[in-house]
Amino acid sequence: MFLDFDGVMITERGTAFNKEDLGVTEDGFGTLFDDDAIETLKEIEQKASFSIVVTSNRRFVGLKQLRQMWKKRKLASNILDITPLHAADDAIAHGEGNQGKIKAIEIKAWLQSHPEVKKYIIVDDEPIEDAELQSHFIQCDPLWGLSDKIVEIIKNLNGTHYKPMPSPKGFNLLGGA
Repeated sequence: MFLDFDGVMITERGTAFNKEDLGVTEDGFGTLFDDDAIETLKEIEQKASFSIVVTSNRRFVGLKQLRQMWKKRKLASNILDITPLHAADDAIAHGEGNQGKIKAIEIKAWLQSHPEVKKYIIVDDEPIEDAELQSHFIQCDPLWGLSDKIVEIIKNLNGTHYKPMPSPKGFNLLGGA
C-alpha cells in the first residue's frame, strides 16, 4: 500500500479532536495520527496482509525514523520502504512540479526498482496524475482520511489488484491471507 499521511492518517478532524480532548497534537515524531484512521488501518490489516511504502512528504526524515515512529505509536502494519526522494527532480526543474504528478513519478520509480511488485494500491487525499496508476488509486477526503468508506471501496474493488504479492524482503504489499 502506497500511503500518504496528511489527509489520510493525519486529518483535520483528528487534529481538532486531539487538541480539544487530549490537549496535544504532536509527539516527538510530528503530528499525531487520527485515532479513527488508525482503527481503519487495523481493520484493513485484518482483511489483508500488506506492507506500507510511504509517499508522504514526511518521509524526508528517513525510513529509520518512520519505522521508529510506527513502533512507538504501536501500529501493527509494516513500513517496507519510502518512495525515492529525488525521482521527480527533472519534472520539477522543467516546471512540471504539481504534487499529483510528482507523487506519480516517485511511485513509478519505486515500482520500476521493484519489478516483482505487480499488485498494490495508492491511498492519498490528493489526485495522482497518471493514467496508468488510476486503477490502483483510492482518494480520501482530508477531513475524514482513512475511513470506513475506504474500507468498503477496498472490499468492492476487483480482486486482481489486491491479492498478495511478495515484496523483495518477503512482505506482502496488499492481499488476503
